[in-house]
Amino acid sequence: MRCLFAGTPSAAVPVLESLLASDHEVVGVITRPDAPVGRGRKLAPSPVAVVAEAAGIPIIKTKTLKSEDVIEQIKSLQPDVCPIVAYGGLVPEPLLDLGRFGWLNLHFSLLPAYRGAAPVQRAIAAGETETGISIFRLEAGMDTGPVVWQESVPLTEADTATKLLADLAELGAGRMIEVLDKLAANPDLPFTPQPTEGVSLADKITVEDAFIDFADSARMVVRRANSVTEDPGAWTWWRDQRIKLAELVACTREEANAFGPDLPQQVLPGTIFGRKRTLLVACGSDFVQVGKVSVPGKGWRSGADWARGARLETDERMGQEL
Repeated sequence: MRCLFAGTPSAAVPVLESLLASDHEVVGVITRPDAPVGRGRKLAPSPVAVVAEAAGIPIIKTKTLKSEDVIEQIKSLQPDVCPIVAYGGLVPEPLLDLGRFGWLNLHFSLLPAYRGAAPVQRAIAAGETETGISIFRLEAGMDTGPVVWQESVPLTEADTATKLLADLAELGAGRMIEVLDKLAANPDLPFTPQPTEGVSLADKITVEDAFIDFADSARMVVRRANSVTEDPGAWTWWRDQRIKLAELVACTREEANAFGPDLPQQVLPGTIFGRKRTLLVACGSDFVQVGKVSVPGKGWRSGADWARGARLETDERMGQEL
């Protein structure tokens, strides 16, 4: 089939690469315009654009699909189907019925749960034990269309947003090709309407969502940190500075005491304990080990190394502006 692919970030690349390796023809790629990246803020093409350019595929770079010029460019490609993964913009109604099969969206949740921009991050933060992928036909509502494929995967407390998104993207890439193959063989392949129960939303992650408040339980702190790893990255306050944290692991008092010496029985949330082999921070309940710390203007250091260099005072804390 003639496929017009739409996507922008690295999570969309596996589907594009699978399409290029399949028997289907990629007639064009839609992606967001070049954007500033890195400390130098130099303009760079999206990960999808890089792959498409290397493959010699026509590229439409646009912030919106609503302009008449863009709509005409898209229609001129005469696709049979339009696979889409995290393009970053809405498909307007005049384009929804494009081709024989419309737009097939790979979404990283078990719809109707976690409709929206950040399903993986929100599922981790909520402590879900299961997530998955859904392939559905786009319609006017946000992530409301009928589903042709759905598959669940376990979600563990060690999963980070970066790792889980990469895993789901690889899974979804193979399943998208299977769906396209089935559609080519059977144009009447059934699509199932989404249930009206179990609907939840997954709003875009903000920098404020990445703030670590140690008044929460250790398990909640770890979930929040994992949900924003690596972008935008967990952060908190320490000595009037915003510092970044990574590789957090929850531990009980007994587990924390194993790093010696024993911790006080009464400690305030956010209290810092530097140990030879780790950095411990007290939470509303239990403790977290902090694997890595980065202060403004400097790179990552192990939690233990950072604590040794910070010359911590007794009962010093991190968390809310203190």
